Amino acid sequence: MGNAAWLFCSVPAWYFSALLKPSGAGFLSAVPALGALCFIIGTLWGILKRKPGLLIFCPLIVVSQALVVIAGFMRGSVSGGVTSFILNSFLLLQVIAAGYFVWRLKGTRGPASALAIFTSSYAAFAAFVAAMAFTDNWL
Repeated sequence: MGNAAWLFCSVPAWYFSALLKPSGAGFLSAVPALGALCFIIGTLWGILKRKPGLLIFCPLIVVSQALVVIAGFMRGSVSGGVTSFILNSFLLLQVIAAGYFVWRLKGTRGPASALAIFTSSYAAFAAFVAAMAFTDNWL
């Protein structure tokens, strides 16, 4: 239980901390920094345009957090091959859903695209952390 709660709270903090040092860990911090910037842009743009339909991206964030919690509960009990299949499937579904949401949100494709970049990069970051937790092999 402790691992799941720790990861649930830590992943968003780690992700958004990349804004402070976008090149601190090279690519590992550049992707979250770009995603966090897109989150800010997409959110502010959506608020200014008064488009509540952009809230459709919220379940993608919840699913990413759920993956991290599951990985926390199953810490060290999943092999590398199974982990790859699970995480690749997860990322594929996340990107497809984000693209579909952008396509569906006619008239707000700008902020929707920014939020799609955010949710996709957040999913990638969550999958990276989940891979480490599933195999209990940390950087």
